[in-house]
Amino acid sequence: MTFLTPLFGFLALLAIPILLLYMLKLRRQEVKVSSTLLWQMLLEDRQANVPWQKPRRNLLLFVQLLILAALVFALLRPALPSDTIGNAEVIVVLDASASMQATDVSPSRFDAAKDEAERIIANLPPKSELTLIEVSAQPRILLSHSSNKQEMRRALASVQATASEADWQTAVALANSAITKPDHILVLLSDGGLGALSLPLYAENIHYLPIGESDANLGVAAFSVNANQGTGDLFVKVRNYGTSQTSAILSVYRNDELLQAENITLEAGGEEIQIIPDLPLSAANYRASLTSENDPYPLDDQAFVAFHPSASQRILLVSDGNFFLEQFLAALPNAEAYQMLPSEAGTPAAGYSTTIYDGYFPDSLPDGSILLINPPPNPLMDVGLATDQIGGLTVPENPLTNATNFERVQVLRAKSISTPLWADVLVDSDAGALVFVGETQARRVAVIAFDLLDSDLPLQVAFPILFSNLLDYLNPPAIYDAPQGFQVGEAVALHPSPDVDELIVTAPDGTEFELTVDEQGATFLNTEQVGLYTITSLPSGSEESFAVNQFSSLESNIAPQENLAILSAQQENG
Repeated sequence: MTFLTPLFGFLALLAIPILLLYMLKLRRQEVKVSSTLLWQMLLEDRQANVPWQKPRRNLLLFVQLLILAALVFALLRPALPSDTIGNAEVIVVLDASASMQATDVSPSRFDAAKDEAERIIANLPPKSELTLIEVSAQPRILLSHSSNKQEMRRALASVQATASEADWQTAVALANSAITKPDHILVLLSDGGLGALSLPLYAENIHYLPIGESDANLGVAAFSVNANQGTGDLFVKVRNYGTSQTSAILSVYRNDELLQAENITLEAGGEEIQIIPDLPLSAANYRASLTSENDPYPLDDQAFVAFHPSASQRILLVSDGNFFLEQFLAALPNAEAYQMLPSEAGTPAAGYSTTIYDGYFPDSLPDGSILLINPPPNPLMDVGLATDQIGGLTVPENPLTNATNFERVQVLRAKSISTPLWADVLVDSDAGALVFVGETQARRVAVIAFDLLDSDLPLQVAFPILFSNLLDYLNPPAIYDAPQGFQVGEAVALHPSPDVDELIVTAPDGTEFELTVDEQGATFLNTEQVGLYTITSLPSGSEESFAVNQFSSLESNIAPQENLAILSAQQENG
């Protein structure tokens, strides 16, 4: 119960003077009497009128106090909160992202959010219209401006939690488009995992219902296998996203054979990186698994790698001399490395899968992929002057940099390059992108904006890992283009050999998807499960695997947000 006018509660102090009137009695004047027979009556009267005596039971006092209490209670205007929404138009935005699968709220945050949505439906007035929006990797409007409660409940029952990040930009656009009446309310059911997004919601009445209780979560943040001088190195990074110390058992398997099991303890916000070296370079499936007592978010407790040794590739290095690159390429397995001086590279070299240009750009490009290091001005991108104001190195989440650590990398100077529209930034800085990749002019391109000799990168562990990943990206496996795996919800482009007519993709739960192959190959979209997927090529029946993981700090950081900085229409206009 709440009170709309609580200041009237001070009127209850009027009970004090009422009590005083009954506690204070008037003194009688002394009177001489002629007989002692009247003394007893006089003494009784004096006792009855002694001041500050304890009040005796008095019906009139009780009635007066009761009348005062009733008047004060009425003036306070008591009110009971109600779930009833009286607006003519109600928009319910339901978060179905991965973090909503956390079980700190029984049976899960998503089920608790659906229960809240069901209460909203149950208390809607008959003429109110409801719009239901599901927020996932591909937000959608499940129901639009319906006043039929059966339709509302059917639409709500059809919503399922996903294992992917939510696209809040699209969800906000859908919510804004659903507002058609001045008398409206927008209800946001979420745990608040919106990242740094500032929501330009054009609703005048926004109501956020936070879902969730705990922030405890220990997850696998990165997992990869990289070739290194004839053997493979496995990297696994575990992070504690909670605010208290947490312990777990980290187990690593190769084809279901246990390689290592270790008890780890991480402080709040801490992380640990482990390396298992000298693994064979034969094809194998790897799995990392976390086992702990208090972890309500299971999606990041396991990570997978489907390792396939890269096909033999021919790599050409065009450089005046770079000791570190030469040594790296010489030790690269399944590769034939060649070197050429820039003065000899007038004609594009043919027959190479990847060409590395170190401080040089040719007049015409070869057919294969290219890696540009410290590039001069060229037609592919806008290259400015070199700057020595390099700081604030950040590594956005990307499979190509999951196992790399740039915290200790120092860069003396780098070219100021405007990031092209076709590029994805792998390493960023205050001065601009330092490493980026992308596809342009029908070829894959990787760019490093600084001379390796102007940095200590070649002396860091990140050097062989980064260059191995870049070369894998530039010369991808034949059937799919991500040797380190995919994120949940990411499309998988498949490029089988010409003799393949059909592909069958088997999901981790055993569900099979048939894909027709055309000249462009095929695209697989149903990557909603974490785990290993098997690709079967027909008619040959050959099999290959790829991994899908949930490496998302936004989703793994399950701490519920009690308040959101939501930008409403009035705030934006003001």
